[in-house]
Amino acid sequence: MSNVGGRNERLAALLCEAQWSAAELARAIVDQAAAQGLAISYDRTAPAHWLNGTRPRHPTPQLAAEAFTKRLRRLVTASDTGLINEERATEQPHVHIPLGASPPEAIQELVTLCRTALAPEHGPILARSLYTSTPLTTTPWTAPRIALPTSTSRAGPMVLGDLAHTLSNLWTRHGGGQTRPLILSYVAHCVRPEYLGEQPELLAGYAQFAYLAAVTCVDCGQHGMAQRLFDTALRLSHYCGARELGAVTLRAMSSHALSLNYRDHAVDTAQQAVDLATAHASGAVRSFVLAQRAVAFAAAGKATDAARDVTLMVRAWGEGNARPGPFTTYPRSALDFQRSQVWRLLGEKDRAQASLHDALRWRSPVQRRPYALLHASLGEVTCEVGRIEAACRHWGIFVDHYPYVWSTAMERALARMSSRLAPFADHKMVRRLLGKAAALAAGV
Repeated sequence: MSNVGGRNERLAALLCEAQWSAAELARAIVDQAAAQGLAISYDRTAPAHWLNGTRPRHPTPQLAAEAFTKRLRRLVTASDTGLINEERATEQPHVHIPLGASPPEAIQELVTLCRTALAPEHGPILARSLYTSTPLTTTPWTAPRIALPTSTSRAGPMVLGDLAHTLSNLWTRHGGGQTRPLILSYVAHCVRPEYLGEQPELLAGYAQFAYLAAVTCVDCGQHGMAQRLFDTALRLSHYCGARELGAVTLRAMSSHALSLNYRDHAVDTAQQAVDLATAHASGAVRSFVLAQRAVAFAAAGKATDAARDVTLMVRAWGEGNARPGPFTTYPRSALDFQRSQVWRLLGEKDRAQASLHDALRWRSPVQRRPYALLHASLGEVTCEVGRIEAACRHWGIFVDHYPYVWSTAMERALARMSSRLAPFADHKMVRRLLGKAAALAAGV
């Protein structure tokens, strides 16, 4: 923390515009940090010092900017808060895809981003970068330009597709923590020069890799990095005219925003995904994006819209999948899990529990991450209705799978389990589970 002296008029003006007290700003920053997995503690005295010229350490200025952005519903940067030294600020490594970049340049930017993420000097900075509520730029989707075929026109997309399928399966089995380095390493160091063409199938392959890198970063709690990779996946999908892949990417971006409590942004992005997945998209893709819009509507309190989308997504799913693959199929278990999320958000616990049981019937234990999280969700729902022993049985299966999966979603589920079982610590089954949870949290 440094002190440059003089009143921070920029921060004072923002507090006035937001109609916030110093204590309210401190709470907003703490909440913003918690949503991104950061442990930060402030009270009303901290903003008072900042108003007098004190500058907090990174990432507090960025968190304050995000808090003001959400409050004022307009973009506020860290510079706008007056909390950073703009001459000496150590910014994140500058890696982005310029708007006018050609497809090969976009692929090269993706390679550079992955190499930067793996570099000892820059990787930790990218890993700690924060999610920002930047509005999406919408541009019309047109048919891709057809590139001349080459000797690798067929081989490249096939290799990328096979690897994407394998890595996607590894993620569902072992979580983002154990899959993310594999994805980044392949893009960073194993891309053959002859695979850097402009064929739509090649570009779609790289878009899929960017998408997988993004979802595994989310699963590691690396939200700023994930956001960059989602943007890259969307850009590459646009280049090759892959509307379905673009819709799938927008759907994941909506889910990411919602997980960080950006509800309005989640609804807007989910709507863009639905709009992009037109009637020409497969039933699986339309069901996939409708399911996310239903959850986003439910989180925003739009019960009627959410219930309508539940009906639409089930109807679309019944039309079938286009072809097998992680980006073209929508497992019935995942659809039922999304239904349960809608009902939980709307307070309909019985319907949520029934949907979770439906999801469990379709989910293989081999897919450890979603299988374990299904049991964790069932543990939470049954605990909420007072069925402690049934909840312990589900949570018992969850903790049995926990050591095999490296995922912040699993870590948060374990913490929720411990918190909800704490009042019942006298129960024998509960004591046993709490002991296992303590050991797992300690890495024993």
